[in-house]
Amino acid sequence: MKRMKLFAVLPALALLGSTNVFAANQYGIEYTGGEALGEDNLTVDADLVSSLTPLIELDGTTVTAYGTWQDGYRKRTGGVCQETKYFTVSPGHDVTTTNGVKISNSKYTFDLTITGVALDGVEDGALVAIAPYSDKGYISVGGYVYSDAVCETVVDNVIRLNTAQDNGKAFVETNIKLYKNGSSAVYKVNNLYFGLTEIDAAQSYKVLNTDNLLEQSTMVAESASALQSPDTTLRNMFVADGNYIYSQYDGGERIELNDDASIYIPLTDNTQESGLNIVFGFANAAASGIEYFAKQLNVMYVSDDNGVISGITSEKVIAGESPSGSVSTPNEGYELAYWTADKDVTLADGATIRAGELMTMEQIETVVVTEDLVFTAHHVAKTEPAPFTPNTGMSTGETNAVAVITSVFGVALGALVIGLLLPRLKRQKIDFKK
Repeated sequence: MKRMKLFAVLPALALLGSTNVFAANQYGIEYTGGEALGEDNLTVDADLVSSLTPLIELDGTTVTAYGTWQDGYRKRTGGVCQETKYFTVSPGHDVTTTNGVKISNSKYTFDLTITGVALDGVEDGALVAIAPYSDKGYISVGGYVYSDAVCETVVDNVIRLNTAQDNGKAFVETNIKLYKNGSSAVYKVNNLYFGLTEIDAAQSYKVLNTDNLLEQSTMVAESASALQSPDTTLRNMFVADGNYIYSQYDGGERIELNDDASIYIPLTDNTQESGLNIVFGFANAAASGIEYFAKQLNVMYVSDDNGVISGITSEKVIAGESPSGSVSTPNEGYELAYWTADKDVTLADGATIRAGELMTMEQIETVVVTEDLVFTAHHVAKTEPAPFTPNTGMSTGETNAVAVITSVFGVALGALVIGLLLPRLKRQKIDFKK
């Protein structure tokens, strides 16, 4: 079964002007010409692709449509009728909206704004619907939308794009930005990739950013063969002189593949800052997805036997970034003393803390993650003396030992002085009389 693809998007802090519908396909995307996607026109790097993970998983997300969408219904897989937001476009009519979708998890938000729509070959008076899913971040183009809660009455004049009928194509231009939750600035990271996932179903893709055009060096795949189906002579094609991809079809026959039929595009700093401008094309009703990928490492939080981790127990952290941190709750009669890492770590200020040396959670939150890490919370009984002061990262464990010896010596010296003075104080008579 074809997987609907994620439209990852987020709170748009600045809307990008009005959405326009153009009477013709001004993007130059034609479903003819080019060469089959393969090793001659893309980069195959299985090791790189296997190291990439999505920043937002498909499930467990919050999805919100913003702008001037209408309320309606659409059929989900299995015939389930579900509420949806939608808007429609028709040939030769402008739409003055700033419609977009935002999707987020606990850490990131992706913001997608629809900046233009072009219809090609659609009959005058017909309407093409764009409808994001309300719970999983998908966006559907060219399908039916309904006015009733049982999905029996199609909204007037809405058509279903169908290659068997060859009744037109829709091209949706978008601008997509990445944000880290809690920040209003665009989140930029090294080695950030955008995924064209599951390329098939008579769809097409074209990046408009001039420094990020689709070409051999910017299209990375795990396998060239996975981009083509062995069950049909239809091919996924690349048009080099137009810098776009399209999936062939023949009447009602279309290519159907799985998640392995994906291409990953490394995003430049300029593209991340200004937003990825990408056109998604549809010659048949389908759902296109957007996913950001990066090399992410596993960070785990565990406790000794005298407490439990009450915050997050694990998280994925982009290589070169820092963990979010966690919380440990002591058992009765104990208190949190310190944390340790299972490997040497470097802090954002350049300081190094060795594996097993004492750390604070504040320090953990500034660790530059370059490999998988495990942080352990250590607790002591409340009656025990406080442990050594956590390492600042600027020195090794030997310094802690010196600090303890010095501290013990100071206490002993103070006790000696008090012992010598106390008898003298007791013998001295204090007279308040004049």
